[in-house]
Amino acid sequence: MNGDVIMTFGFSSVVFELFKTAKARNMEFRVIVVDAKPKLEGKEMLKRLSKLGIPCSYVFTSAIPAIIKDVIFV
Repeated sequence: MNGDVIMTFGFSSVVFELFKTAKARNMEFRVIVVDAKPKLEGKEMLKRLSKLGIPCSYVFTSAIPAIIKDVIFV
């Protein structure tokens, strides 16, 4: 995971814990949080990851074609 760009959708407590564990193990990575209306659950993921000091970007599903070239894992 070191240096990788990971894309995730919305919020998942399991995925969040995975990111949290990776950060605790000093792995360096960046997360692109993809979100969609109406729930906008990705805002919660963005908030929690940011609190951990994990570099994040936040985009809507319509932006996926523009950012997918940078993504290593989904």
